[in-house]
This record gives sequence, C-alpha cells and structure tokens, in this order.
Amino acid sequence: MTDALPSGRIQGELDCLQLNRLRWRCRRGMLELDLVLERFLGENYARLTAQQRQEFETLLELEDHELWQRVRGEAATASSVVQMLRGSHDT
Repeated sequence: MTDALPSGRIQGELDCLQLNRLRWRCRRGMLELDLVLERFLGENYARLTAQQRQEFETLLELEDHELWQRVRGEAATASSVVQMLRGSHDT
C-alpha cells in the first residue's frame, strides 16, 4: 500500500525539483553568469509568468558568450527577462 501525498505537497516537490534543475542549468563556465543567474533565480523567478519562464529557459540554451552579451546590453533585445537579468547584473 502506498501513501498518497496531498496535492499541495506534490506540487511543492515538483516546484522544488524544477527549481533545482534550473539551478543546475544556471551553472555556467563564466563566474559572472553564475552569479547573475543565481541572483535572478532567487529574486525574480517566482514572479515570472509562464511565458517569461519559458523565455528564461530558452535563454539558458544560449552559449555563455551570447548570453553574457545580452546581459551586458551588447546585443539588442526587447526581452523583459533580459531586462530583469540586466538588473540582476547591475546590483
């Protein structure tokens, strides 16, 4: 017999698992990106819409130098998520 978990607990465990996976994906080859992405996760990720979360995950697929250029403002983008990442970089 298996114990059923309350749906809130299951959702919390799924959210924790998803967040841990994102933290792992935020580990990059550049210390600067590591710091910006970790700060962004802690300060902004919970407030993102589903579309913004998807956009963030898409950004994580970029090569380090491409992502760093966007964070630094060296590459043009109209992305609200990139704007928030820039805010995490500036603080």
